[in-house]
Amino acid sequence: MRLSKFVFIILSVVIIAGCSSNGTGVVTPDNSGPNSIGEEETYANDPLIVSNISDEGVITGGVGTLGFFEGNLNLKTLEATLTPLRSSGRALEDSLVVDITTFLKISPCADCVKIGGVSLDSQGNPVLKIGVSHPFPPGDKNNEPSPTNRLDLHVFSARGFVISDGLTGGGYKEFVSLSQKVPGWRLLNASGYAGEFDEKWDLVKSTIATLHPFILHFDDYSAGNFAIGADSGFTNIALPMGSTVMCMGAEMDYKDYVMKFPANAGEDFRFIYTVTVSYGLSATGRNEWLVPRYRVPLYCQKSATLVGIQNIDNHLDDVNENSWADLYIKVLDINHKVAEGDTIDMMDHDSSVVEISVAVPDIRSDKIVVTDIESAYQGGGYRNPVDPMRFLVRIENQKLAPIGNYWGLIKVLDSYPSDANLNINGNAIEGVGPGEDPTNYVFTVAEWATYGVFEYDVKLGNRKPTCDLKLERDVIVGGAKVTAQPGPGTNDPDGSIILYEYDMDYDGQIFDVDESNTDGSPVQLGPYQNDTGHALEFTLAMRLTDDGETPQSSICTATLTVEYFNTLIFSDEFVNNSENWIFDSDKFWGIRNGFLASSGGIGAEATGPGCYSDPNAGAQRYAKSRLITVGEIPDGYRTIQLTINHAVNTEIFLFNPYEFTDDCDVWIEPNGGLAYKILTTSGRLYNISEIMSQDGPSFAGDIIGQVPAFGDEYKGEDSIFEDSESGGTQIRIKFRQQTDDGIDNCRGGWWIDSVKLEFVQ
Repeated sequence: MRLSKFVFIILSVVIIAGCSSNGTGVVTPDNSGPNSIGEEETYANDPLIVSNISDEGVITGGVGTLGFFEGNLNLKTLEATLTPLRSSGRALEDSLVVDITTFLKISPCADCVKIGGVSLDSQGNPVLKIGVSHPFPPGDKNNEPSPTNRLDLHVFSARGFVISDGLTGGGYKEFVSLSQKVPGWRLLNASGYAGEFDEKWDLVKSTIATLHPFILHFDDYSAGNFAIGADSGFTNIALPMGSTVMCMGAEMDYKDYVMKFPANAGEDFRFIYTVTVSYGLSATGRNEWLVPRYRVPLYCQKSATLVGIQNIDNHLDDVNENSWADLYIKVLDINHKVAEGDTIDMMDHDSSVVEISVAVPDIRSDKIVVTDIESAYQGGGYRNPVDPMRFLVRIENQKLAPIGNYWGLIKVLDSYPSDANLNINGNAIEGVGPGEDPTNYVFTVAEWATYGVFEYDVKLGNRKPTCDLKLERDVIVGGAKVTAQPGPGTNDPDGSIILYEYDMDYDGQIFDVDESNTDGSPVQLGPYQNDTGHALEFTLAMRLTDDGETPQSSICTATLTVEYFNTLIFSDEFVNNSENWIFDSDKFWGIRNGFLASSGGIGAEATGPGCYSDPNAGAQRYAKSRLITVGEIPDGYRTIQLTINHAVNTEIFLFNPYEFTDDCDVWIEPNGGLAYKILTTSGRLYNISEIMSQDGPSFAGDIIGQVPAFGDEYKGEDSIFEDSESGGTQIRIKFRQQTDDGIDNCRGGWWIDSVKLEFVQ
């Protein structure tokens, strides 16, 4: 680490307030504020915010700005200076008398602010060490009280502000949703940011920034004698210590101001340094100067004394608008939930955290506002700087901001009313000169609020898979299916695809999964029905999901045209006597009672109802359909299905169930070609792959399935129909009743109430 030179300047008055921040998207201003200011120009710019006033109209408490110091930090030589901008002589003429405000100006200290050194941290950032101490020693109770012997001038919440837009070209970051701007440089370890005095400080050094960074001095709750239940607020009024008290006689409190500047910054960082403190009227007259009563925490800062980020659980990436980061916001507010009342341990008004707002304009346009403080609260202590209150707020990359580093702004609003103690037409007063009426210098501070600036990163996110849907055909006919699969353009640029899902009729909003797999193998979608008489269009979609930590999905689509096609080849329900059938003999086959009926083996009284004992009855007798013309078959149709509904009405068949054997054959006979024999297996009809003649092998006696209950059906399995390659093929359906095998037993006849032959996918 480089040794640094530093310059020690005798200062007159100190008090701090403000905040700052930096980040991407910094706007470069015309930074034309004064760099060296004389006492005349700073005369009326020591403002006071009035926070407490007595029933008699006497100001009893407030926040004051005491003195200004012009600072310069040379980033090349690491030399720093602080020069007071107001003389003690001018301070003697100030007519605004409010406790320590006047006394600090009348008796300026010789060494109450010091530069302790300049160095570089491990990241190469300049570190300016500044010390602050109380300007007066504590009074002595053994002597008479006097303007220089008193114990009532302790102050609270001493905040050291660094006011500057930064180096040349430093710029600023604007947070429109919170109506604030922060400078383009960063005080990395700032306790918070504030801007209640910004308008008046602009008269000292004009800045585009409306918020300025500060560091809290004398923030020690682990030591001292602060006791809120004690009569005076402390167990030892002669020398109160601890809490945020800057007590009379307090030793120098050094703090490191760690600064970060843009890469293209110049050499000289010029700024204004000032200190603000909160205080109150602890003695109402000379007799109380050595026995004051401090109303703690009423005299402390009304707004939060510390605001920042304790931790960020960051999952923000540049490709997922739902990617998020959880901000754990730390807040120190020593007045939070303090009871209201007149005693020394109470507040005039409630002064609690009432609202938290977060602005992240690079990833979200609107601010996030939390008013349910209890729900957002994650723990910590109101008055413990080591473990302050924590609040949880989630941000999301709704704008899909690219990879980079960004700034956010936190606003913590206090419930203490800004107009609780209005004086004339405002709640704040500028410093005024001799003979001036203070009421002519009243201005209004709209709210009690402390801000915090934080940085966050948007990381490289899991990229979405590239989606390419390929269809085997983009035109099919109604009733057909289509094969879909990932096309050659399908890939995942930074991982693997682990799920392929398909929606056969995607509406563009809701993805209904009809088929899916994990290996990208082809799937069949459909069948796509079309009975409209005209072509229809369907949108098919494929959704891909990858294996990222935050999985990403992509959807792509393809258009499928489904043309109208009548798949029905032949049907007969035998409602009336049909002309669709030809019988070898009317004795054994016919249309009876609305059924296609075979009479062989049915109804002989000699052996009982339903039996026919003549072994020669119905030998090789056929019922044939008319010739059926099969038209041109579109792609995708190469199978037929024969559906037969059997009539098994117990009023006709008294003995059920009947058993079918191969004696009852079903054939499909192409015109001019060899017949297809429709065999049965496991109770189903299907087309065998071999072509057999009409006199094919016999399986007499083999039971192939029971007659189903009335109204049920046998439905043929897929049967390849090779003869339908070209339009105009003719076929017929044949039923055979074979009863000449010499077997003397009951044979169930065929009673059929409907037949349907159709093409299926």
